Amino acid sequence: EAVVHDLGGDSSEGHRIVPKSFQPGKPISFDDPTYELGAAAQGDFDSRYLRYVYSSLTTPSTVVEYDCETHEKRVVKVMPVLGDFAANKDKYVSERIFATAPDGVKVPISIVYRSDLVKKDRQAPMLLDAYASYEICNDADFRATRLSLLDRGYVFGIAHCRGGGEMGRAWYVQRLDPTSISISFSLSLTAPAVHLTLPTTSHQVS
Repeated sequence: EAVVHDLGGDSSEGHRIVPKSFQPGKPISFDDPTYELGAAAQGDFDSRYLRYVYSSLTTPSTVVEYDCETHEKRVVKVMPVLGDFAANKDKYVSERIFATAPDGVKVPISIVYRSDLVKKDRQAPMLLDAYASYEICNDADFRATRLSLLDRGYVFGIAHCRGGGEMGRAWYVQRLDPTSISISFSLSLTAPAVHLTLPTTSHQVS
């Protein structure tokens, strides 16, 4: 027998069918509004501990051990980052905002910047990245190569447009529908939306 569990979240497929013998679990909370998450090597499948790999726009790749009985977390390993990142870590801020496409669909955008360098006065430059094809997720993970950009007062953003898999299967299928709005139109909405939220350039993405 099996039972359907509602996972919630943004995905239109916010549910999974699992064996009925599974007891109701407790959601694991995360501090960042946008992040990448995956399972780590478990070793012993009968263990009470679950290991996962967590990363975000402000958090380097981190292996965490989660106690399924006490719900406590223990950091096992953190990817080292050279330079002054550790000293300035609290200054890097990530957000998740949405741009509304012409057909009313809200397109998520992950952004990161340094709070001590970026003021919400629309004066800071911004680099907006986007990829939407093959149902591949453009994850909001950590990249040390972005730090130089952020340390110069830039805002970096990732637009999760339709065609990727970030919002479930339907998010990808919409891109295949010839009657749906094109990716370029969806992208053209993202830059102005970020512009209204954070300082950025006035150029639209097309």
